[in-house]
Amino acid sequence: MVRAWLAILAVLVGMGISFAGGSDSILANDKRWKQAREELAQGKAAEAKAEFEKLLAEYPNEADLHLFLGISLLRLRDPRAAEAAAKRAVALNPRHVDATRPRSVPRGRA
Repeated sequence: MVRAWLAILAVLVGMGISFAGGSDSILANDKRWKQAREELAQGKAAEAKAEFEKLLAEYPNEADLHLFLGISLLRLRDPRAAEAAAKRAVALNPRHVDATRPRSVPRGRA
């Protein structure tokens, strides 16, 4: 069970690292979006989560927000909520590259 959650964490962290902020996204022009991602990268998961939740109130149909909220939740040790956030991202955009791309975890690391 722990390995499964660690694998999910690795996938979401990989997605967060690979995400470039897409210029076609409505969020690209919102300074709070950039700030929240920077906070998450700096290890400030609680602050990032709060900002992602505020942004979700404004942009509830942005799959990227749900995905990054999920990463924040995993870092805050709430895997069930993180999984639900990732599922919402996929439900909003089934073709979302980062949300649907499977990633592998090297042996011995999970």
